[in-house]
Amino acid sequence: PSHDIDAKSKGNYRCVSFFGEMYMGLVEGRDISIVNNSAGYNANPLPQFGNVNLVSKWKDINIYSEGPTGNVLISTALGVIQHKSNEINVYGTTVNINSATNINLKSVAGNINLDSGGDINLKSVRGVNITAGTTATLAGLAGTKVGRSGTPLDLNSTVRITAPNLNIGVPKINNNHIVTGKQIGRAHV
Repeated sequence: PSHDIDAKSKGNYRCVSFFGEMYMGLVEGRDISIVNNSAGYNANPLPQFGNVNLVSKWKDINIYSEGPTGNVLISTALGVIQHKSNEINVYGTTVNINSATNINLKSVAGNINLDSGGDINLKSVRGVNITAGTTATLAGLAGTKVGRSGTPLDLNSTVRITAPNLNIGVPKINNNHIVTGKQIGRAHV
């Protein structure tokens, strides 16, 4: 169209400002697109091609979506997002992670820690499975509760319960059992 401005170059193209700001805006138009279609045919050095790099030497890179239904979308062909820093911090009043299928949390050589100023709630419409390679420990400073009143509790293993003060309601243990403690109330073991 007659109102277009085209800037083309067979070599490098640089836009540099030594003072002030750089601003690119669009008023009542369509989209702003930054696309790299390079497949590396004329790249020199060869490994450096095809990227879109945003670099800030001193402070942050900010991405905002201020529309009433706006989102920030990140999509990759392999679904992989990598980071080189030591930590990833996500702040918000509520942080939601949603997936149509599975959500996997994996630490190759370290721990996975869940730390909450309130409760940690696990809810499943099916089972909750906890498997430990060595010992599974469940401990509460103010007490430990397993199961819910009025529902059965199955312990399918050798059971060892050791406590200085032990109060057992009416447990049903259908396997080998070793129970030690000073106080045992209404217990059928």
